[in-house]
Amino acid sequence: MKATANAEDTSAVLKRVGIVLIVIGVVDIAWMFHVISSGKAYASSFNMFAVIAGILLYRQSLRAARLVAFFAAFFLAGLLGLFVIVPFIFPPALIGTYLRITPIASLIWQGVLMIVPLFILWWIYRSLASSPVQSTILSAGLDDRWRRSTRGFEWGAALVVAAGIFTFTFGHGETARQALEHARAEKGPGYNYFVSSLSTLWTSRDGTEVKATVLAYTDSSIEKVNLEWRK
Repeated sequence: MKATANAEDTSAVLKRVGIVLIVIGVVDIAWMFHVISSGKAYASSFNMFAVIAGILLYRQSLRAARLVAFFAAFFLAGLLGLFVIVPFIFPPALIGTYLRITPIASLIWQGVLMIVPLFILWWIYRSLASSPVQSTILSAGLDDRWRRSTRGFEWGAALVVAAGIFTFTFGHGETARQALEHARAEKGPGYNYFVSSLSTLWTSRDGTEVKATVLAYTDSSIEKVNLEWRK
């Protein structure tokens, strides 16, 4: 009797989450086409993946439920981790300038765009990690301790830590120092500087091509300095 109740509860949960993911995916795809048609760049973690996952969940796929719960935990930990490490990557003065010069309406919109995905991911995870769903997965013999939903939090947190270490190390290397020197030579001494992106491409014929973006900022302005040189 309990197994039947769990199966019925699981079916309802999977259909509910599936419908939500399909709606989110369709809306995101429509918005993506709108933004791209306006000549702007767009990136999202939902769109087609959400639609496919939603269809599989609606069709009662327990494997999909386990996988979606894992990735919901993974992205949730990753996004929350980013909020934690941002103050350690970006200079506090740069963050302060950005907050001062950005319109309140824009800050509110950016906050909404960060909070809403967190809420959605948390709801998806809580739904798919609920007792009825997990009991049904266990009964179906699909439980694997290496792919349990809670592992997503561990992998997400580990990725954020690794990304933070890599960013800090790369941002304090010799190439980053050269980028700062090029930016100072171009903009002058009246700014503070921060390397926001850096990439290198080595070829046997032309040597190493370096592309960098440096933020030149004061208390009231932030300017991008795009650089490119060979070494």
